[in-house]
Amino acid sequence: MNELEVTVWSMWLDKLSWETQDLSIDTFLLITAMQVKEHLNFTKYNQAKIKEECPNIDLLYAKWNETHNLDINLKEVNKLFRKFRQVNLLIMENSHQLQV
Repeated sequence: MNELEVTVWSMWLDKLSWETQDLSIDTFLLITAMQVKEHLNFTKYNQAKIKEECPNIDLLYAKWNETHNLDINLKEVNKLFRKFRQVNLLIMENSHQLQV
C-alpha cells in the first residue's frame, strides 16, 4: 500500500473501531485493505495470490461490502496524511542523524 492508502486505511479501521465481527483479524485486515484500494480506484489487489491463501475471499468481501460502506471525509484524509508525512520526515531525519 502507498502512503495515501495507508492513511485512508488507518481512518477506516478507526471508524470501524476494529470490530472484526465474525472475521479473523487477518481476513478483516485483508478485506478492509482491499476495500480502501477499490475506494481509491487504485490497482486491483493481487487476486490470484489472495485466493490461493483465502479461497472464499470474494464471498467474504462481497458480504462485508453489503454492510460496510467506506465513507471517508477528504479533508480529514488530508489532515491525517500531512500528520503522517511529518512523522515520517522526523523519523528519516533522526535516522540520518544516528548514522552520522
